[in-house]
Amino acid sequence: MRNVSTTTEQVRAHIDNRVGWVTLNRPDKRNAISEGMFAAITEVLAAWEDDDEVRVVVVRGAGDEAFASGADMGELDRGEGTYPPPGARKGFTLHTRKPVLAMVHGFCIGGGLMVAMEADIRIAADDAVFAIPAGPLGAGYPLVGVQRLVSLVGPAHASTIMFTGDRFDAHRALELGLVNEVVPRAHLEERVTSIARRIASNAPLSLAAAKAVIGAVIGTPGATFGAAQALIDQCWVSDDFREGRKAFAEKRSPEFRGR
Repeated sequence: MRNVSTTTEQVRAHIDNRVGWVTLNRPDKRNAISEGMFAAITEVLAAWEDDDEVRVVVVRGAGDEAFASGADMGELDRGEGTYPPPGARKGFTLHTRKPVLAMVHGFCIGGGLMVAMEADIRIAADDAVFAIPAGPLGAGYPLVGVQRLVSLVGPAHASTIMFTGDRFDAHRALELGLVNEVVPRAHLEERVTSIARRIASNAPLSLAAAKAVIGAVIGTPGATFGAAQALIDQCWVSDDFREGRKAFAEKRSPEFRGR
């Protein structure tokens, strides 16, 4: 395991077995996300973008109570932010060509849910609680967050979530398509680690191509079909494709290098 330095102690990062772990580290505040945390997450992922040691990223929350309880409203109340805050007009925080998993437990509210929705896969513990309380707060939820919500649950369910601001549990989130899977809290880390390592064993170029196509289909900002097709074409002429075919013929596990 290798620890990675960040610009704030409120975000911790390390690499273990080709999995990059990003931890929202404010357990005393239920991991409420400050502007500095948004920036630190972006910087960590940018540093990992061309790091062959990282094949997949997992985002999680520290402590027992929350993935993230929302944006840091106290930061705004203290006058440390601007109106509207940068987060309200933000682009994607989890911007990377690599697969991203969100490991969700406890509260996943508002800005915390926005971050979780940016992940490609969301695995939730059975104690997870979700909500977007923009209406009760009088806030404007970021455009990219609403866009992602609609792409996941559809406009009708998105309207209910946004208009009521009501909380709902992990099993309801699964029914809506907001999360991929619900597991007992005690098994959450084990399950997420298993999925992450399975993904990390696959060819990085193939993963990047698949993510690019999915992003283009759902309208992720900056994703285009042209760029996705270029990545698909790259797979077919890659050393990894040759390695994959050779490993299949030799009945062994492939050793992909992302080239």
